[in-house]
Amino acid sequence: MLHQHHRTAIHRPALGASLFLIGLCTWSATETPAAQSLTAQESALPNQPASQDSLAALLLNAQEMQAHGDLKGAIKTARQVLERQPNQTEARYLLATALEEAHDRDGAIKEYETIVIQAPDHLQSHFRLGLLYEQRGEHSAAIRAFSAVLRLNPEHVAARFNIGLAFRKAGDQDWAKRHFEVLLKQDPGHTGAHTTLGNIYYEQGNLAQAIEEYRAALAAEPGHPRARRNLALTLKRKGDLPQALAEYREALKIQNTDPTLHIEYAETLRSTGQKAEAAKAYQQALAVLPHTGDQLEMRTRVEAQLQELGVEGKK
Repeated sequence: MLHQHHRTAIHRPALGASLFLIGLCTWSATETPAAQSLTAQESALPNQPASQDSLAALLLNAQEMQAHGDLKGAIKTARQVLERQPNQTEARYLLATALEEAHDRDGAIKEYETIVIQAPDHLQSHFRLGLLYEQRGEHSAAIRAFSAVLRLNPEHVAARFNIGLAFRKAGDQDWAKRHFEVLLKQDPGHTGAHTTLGNIYYEQGNLAQAIEEYRAALAAEPGHPRARRNLALTLKRKGDLPQALAEYREALKIQNTDPTLHIEYAETLRSTGQKAEAAKAYQQALAVLPHTGDQLEMRTRVEAQLQELGVEGKK
């Protein structure tokens, strides 16, 4: 099985509008109750400066809470702002991102959806929606969200890559390929696009083109483990076992704690008659296989292979 690459390059940017610290007024001892009452009434009016200052202070507090990992406080404070000003996009975006960080995916989606209704050009909310829809397996919804991003910014690399992945998961390989090809015109060294294109070509039986894409990925990033591994698998399928073994050795230099990689290497060695080396590779697989119930079947298979080779596995 080929190993997929999902590089999303997702970083939540700083919130858009800058905020200013507002000096808070305190009551003086000489103020009369009547004066206090009048001031309180004035500050309760929604369009008074004191009200706006209070909202700004609340939003600043919410930002600071989120920055320090107090997601519960940030969510509560952002909601207080929205109770008084439901169309405050910055507060709603903060709420959505805090909910997402708190692993409330459905709650975050609801807030992002509200933002794109209120502010259709809010690019980052469309993008986050695309990622969250994809996590829920809603490929068509993800495609719509990423399409909205690309309408706003056709050069958005992460949206282009992720819409390609969404089309691929939806089963439309032609559209997936088109988006990856457009992306590679923008960013010729995008390893994720090259690797995923290689996977598509592999599945279509176009091994020569798959090898070309994997090599392009490795030219941009020689230490890319998935591209290296998938190149080895493709060379093996093509029948070029010496080159496949060379690529497996390179892959193991990058990622030597993956038992499956050791097993694939062992099987390739065995198919070339290198039984002693194959046994060593199987033993390496056992050494890194966790002693857990879900790995029992794989461990049993590896031990059976070692027995066939006349070698006892390490317990």
